[in-house]
Amino acid sequence: ENLPRLVRSSIGDVEGVVSVGMSGSLSTILVGPFIERCRAAYPKIRLRITDADSESLREEVEKGHLDLALLFEDEFFPVVHRQPLFRQNHYLISSKDAAPIAGPTITLAEVAKIPLILPGNSNARRVVINRTFAEAGLSLNVIAEASNVPSELSAVRSGAASTILNLGDVSGFGDFATPVLIEPTFYLTCCTIWSNEIPLTLAAEGVKK
Repeated sequence: ENLPRLVRSSIGDVEGVVSVGMSGSLSTILVGPFIERCRAAYPKIRLRITDADSESLREEVEKGHLDLALLFEDEFFPVVHRQPLFRQNHYLISSKDAAPIAGPTITLAEVAKIPLILPGNSNARRVVINRTFAEAGLSLNVIAEASNVPSELSAVRSGAASTILNLGDVSGFGDFATPVLIEPTFYLTCCTIWSNEIPLTLAAEGVKK
């Protein structure tokens, strides 16, 4: 409501440009519905959407290059405002032809034996994965790293490796084996963040865990 670049026309319509960032694992599912809802509520607002990893999005918000972002966090940073929306547990994602297990759950020890492709060590998801397995006294079998989710899932789809993703539904990315919940569970928190410079008020409606 209070973004500096937004103005009201003489007839009261809100218009202007809003720069929004989304984590790659969310953008495939949410960009379309997000645009539709925005067009219905504010038809004169033009969205500028950026798809990137959570760390890059947070930096862009801090620099003022993005007005707000929807991303995953393992720890909170004091330089931005945030509205936590939901938590997501982590799942083993594999190709249909090379799924190492068919059950609904898998243990940390079983996952540690499986060849994995994961994001780099600075990624929020990788940080929580590394910490969880280290606390359990386990080492991961990481055979490759990828800079974005589509690259990760491309390797998984080919059967080259599995990955650990904080999404229990990957239908938006193509055809994979049913995600297998890793136990004991560990999670990332999905937040909307915005700069301390912007007194933005957000309301999350109908968000399911």
